Amino acid sequence: MNASHLDIGPADPESHCIVCGKCVAHGGGMVRMEIGERVVCLCCPLCDKFYRKDPEYYHALRDCRRANRGTKWNGAMPD
Repeated sequence: MNASHLDIGPADPESHCIVCGKCVAHGGGMVRMEIGERVVCLCCPLCDKFYRKDPEYYHALRDCRRANRGTKWNGAMPD
């Protein structure tokens, strides 16, 4: 199985769930909130639960996705 065509992260993190990456554009999400200068979108109660356990983890993950926007995954799994 080759997944080299997959992007590392969504092109627009503010239109995707911060936890799972599902598109929540055009009212497709459960929650959209502004925390300081950050916009956080969540698609469902389960993602809300995970986000509330460790919000800084998901903000760091989104920052990583932004930094790697447009980068293609090479199919290699981390060690």
